[in-house]
Amino acid sequence: MWLIGVIVDSVCLSPFASAASFTPLGDLSGGDFYSQAYAVSADGKVVVGTSNSSRGYEPFRWSVETEMIGLNGLPTGSAQAVSADGSVIVGSARSTMISTSAFRWTEETGMVFLQTFPVYSTASAVTADGSIIFGLSGVNDTAARWPATEGVENFNLPFSDVAGTSADGSVVVGARPTGAARWTQATGWQSLGSGRRAYAVSADGSVIVGHRYTIIEDELFTDGFRWTQEDGIIILGPGSAYGVSANGSITVGTTDDLSGYAFIWDEIDGTRSIKEMLSGVGIDLTGWTLRQATGVSANGKIIVGTGLNPDGNMEAWLADLTGVIPEPSTAAIVMGLAGLSLKQRRRRMSVTKPV
Repeated sequence: MWLIGVIVDSVCLSPFASAASFTPLGDLSGGDFYSQAYAVSADGKVVVGTSNSSRGYEPFRWSVETEMIGLNGLPTGSAQAVSADGSVIVGSARSTMISTSAFRWTEETGMVFLQTFPVYSTASAVTADGSIIFGLSGVNDTAARWPATEGVENFNLPFSDVAGTSADGSVVVGARPTGAARWTQATGWQSLGSGRRAYAVSADGSVIVGHRYTIIEDELFTDGFRWTQEDGIIILGPGSAYGVSANGSITVGTTDDLSGYAFIWDEIDGTRSIKEMLSGVGIDLTGWTLRQATGVSANGKIIVGTGLNPDGNMEAWLADLTGVIPEPSTAAIVMGLAGLSLKQRRRRMSVTKPV
């Protein structure tokens, strides 16, 4: 396994001291070099995704202590979400040689399938404590919740799926045929507008991010968006927004332009290239193309994503922007821990976060 870290010592960006770093996450052994990161724990210590191994495309868990390990699923699978402390991982993998099923993984139990053949299912979101899992189930693509509880009839609708959840599971977001949607027990599914898809929601459920579709001359393009009850939809620029910090102030994703780079967004600085921010504090990323950012820690400092490494292979990475972006307020930090829980030419999207 190839794993390197480049750390900048005490680069002063007054009033914050920089401890920024960039870590390629490597891949599982035995297959063609390939890995893709989909999510990071709230504390930024555990990354999950998929990697090519001798078994096929296998779900993985990465941490500083263990580096990358496979979750021992059958070929063809991915880990899509992780609890706040990294102990519970959910995703989908082959439960038989002909069926793909949602799973829940812990170190104690290993991989436990939530549904098995003949019902196809995927798990794509989990609460901060790991107790409630959301995803998609059944022939009619029905939004699913494990464990099922009473009083969620409005949640289980055909042709719907969930991509993200608040820390406590009270707000979930995803997509329906009418577009991006938000669900609560009190309101049921609420549309956020047609031609849109929601991917993530802040810890308290107040900020939702995703993308909207635009078709121009038979070409499909996307624009990233950020939604709040007060402001409605705010367009962030060409691309897709895949992750949001606990307090909703930081959004990460990928641009939809000729360069197609991983970005970070906030209200003060707007959309910025993560690679340029790291290079700006002295980290050498020669040969790297950071294509997309798919997850962010609760405090907005640790970002995971996927890019092309200097050898031209797709590889998962972790960027720590500590000291490069301002510290969140004390209230925001508390909320995150409590959650334990461009105007540019466009092109067709070539790398997207799978659902």
